[in-house]
Amino acid sequence: SVSGSFGHSSEIRETLLGHLIDPRDGFPLHHHTLGVAVARTATEAEALTKALMILGGARGFAVVNGFPKAEGLLISSNGSQISTSGFIETVRFETTAAILREGIS
Repeated sequence: SVSGSFGHSSEIRETLLGHLIDPRDGFPLHHHTLGVAVARTATEAEALTKALMILGGARGFAVVNGFPKAEGLLISSNGSQISTSGFIETVRFETTAAILREGIS
């Protein structure tokens, strides 16, 4: 699952407000981020992207690490990226998938 606040925001009185609400204070997020999660189910992955975006790095990844076989990536507005230790290996490009796709098209 991928969730992001890039382009999904409003500016009110020179304050950037995202479309996600932080349940801790009831206010919209005011930073641009992109959260990516891979999990056993689509529901888990979707929930984890929100945790990454709302909680940020360390706290968000602590939540992701609490789910078996889940991995996450967080990208900030300046392009910096942080991820769980197994994210890259989990989402690696599979050559066989590309070969099969080429044979179908």
